[in-house]
Amino acid sequence: MFGNILCGALIASCSFATLGHAASVSFNQSNNWTTGSLSFLGTDGTTVTAEGLLYDSALPDPLFYGNPYIASWSGSSGGIGICSGDAWVNTNTNGLASCNDNHQVDGSGSNEAVVVSFIGKQIDLLSATFAYVGNNDDYELFMQGTSGLNLGLALPNDCFVCTVSNFSVGADSSFAFGAYFWDDDWKLQALEYEVVPTPLPAAGLLLLAGLGGFAFVRRRKPQRS
Repeated sequence: MFGNILCGALIASCSFATLGHAASVSFNQSNNWTTGSLSFLGTDGTTVTAEGLLYDSALPDPLFYGNPYIASWSGSSGGIGICSGDAWVNTNTNGLASCNDNHQVDGSGSNEAVVVSFIGKQIDLLSATFAYVGNNDDYELFMQGTSGLNLGLALPNDCFVCTVSNFSVGADSSFAFGAYFWDDDWKLQALEYEVVPTPLPAAGLLLLAGLGGFAFVRRRKPQRS
């Protein structure tokens, strides 16, 4: 009896390798200008990277390209910004003066985007927090793993720091937040997300079932006289 109960508990608990749960990642940290990626840690231990790209805003399938500078700041106006219009960025600092371009993610000139990747996880986005939000600031959200799927939304006027949750684009491991009008500019400060449950591979379930069957047969084997 114990073997069957144990087997059932193992299969029930291991049917999903990763359980869904809400977590968040903050970009409200100081990181110097770089053309590489920035690394952050979610509250659930997920490694989250952010890199800068430019994109053609033609829909439905924008072309991402380039390698602009990216940095992040801490504080009430902290978050991720991109510098794409200055070839002489001081990479030893995240100081605003070291970038002659707008230090936010902006749509003036080239359309800038922050690509956020959740390493080894599929996630559902629950909310996004933006800083430096003024009048008529919009953002565009792309699922990187699903060609053409995007969502363009307006941010509240003059909120400065805004958290929005009025989007539903499905699960993915990488998302792009872009500025697509000339007067759009903001910093990406934080994301709230939920890890999508990952089914255990079929081989793992078969192994568990086999172990359970072995336990059952062993229990039913008659005792020697």
